[in-house]
Amino acid sequence: MKKYGSLIIGIVFTLMASLCAVFAVYERPVPSRFLIIDQSQQDIGTLRQKVTKDIVYHLTNTSSHIIELGNVNTSCGCTQWNLSTKTLKPKETSILTLTVDTLSARGTLGASAIVYYEIPEIKYSSAIMAEFIVHIVPDYEITPANFVFSSEKEKTQILTLTSTQEELVEIKEYQVSRDYFDFEILPFDKEKKTAQIQIKFLPEKWDGIDKGAQLTLVTSNSREPSYRVLLQVEPQQEKMP
Repeated sequence: MKKYGSLIIGIVFTLMASLCAVFAVYERPVPSRFLIIDQSQQDIGTLRQKVTKDIVYHLTNTSSHIIELGNVNTSCGCTQWNLSTKTLKPKETSILTLTVDTLSARGTLGASAIVYYEIPEIKYSSAIMAEFIVHIVPDYEITPANFVFSSEKEKTQILTLTSTQEELVEIKEYQVSRDYFDFEILPFDKEKKTAQIQIKFLPEKWDGIDKGAQLTLVTSNSREPSYRVLLQVEPQQEKMP
């Protein structure tokens, strides 16, 4: 039994390794001998919110054929791309510029871009990946991070936004996806650098099914929605007889 048990375990690990290899190939393009990219993984360091940063990569044709660069897919909506040229003769280089916008990003952001290309002469097509990581220092901190309301009773909680930089950030507007919450923006406290919004759950308006709502804040340092938080509603648990 021990012999067969070891054999079965070995087969299972082999299958798992094979599956991992398949998915790895699917998610990450295989390095090409025709098109190479220098510094394909870049650590940009630290950025503030509300800034844009250009990240540059050089794509070089190392083949003896003409390469046609195609579309570029980015993993994050905060990243735009540009290619200096899309047709590469042998030994020519195209500059890929990824522009990251830190407006709504917070903390550590990792993103990637996949560049698709083909070599018509030999009917070959593939892709190459560029990656970057950036650490974003937020203009403010939000507490608490999570909001949970019991469906049994009316309850009020307060979200506090504390400025972390010289610029003081206030709550200007809010948007909510459901009508069973009531809100009030409280006076800004300059000494403590805090802005607050009062959140009140209204059980009489709750449909008894919905599990929560999304609150979106527009702050004074941005004209766009800059922070989203989930307001969860926990249904009343049935009491055992």
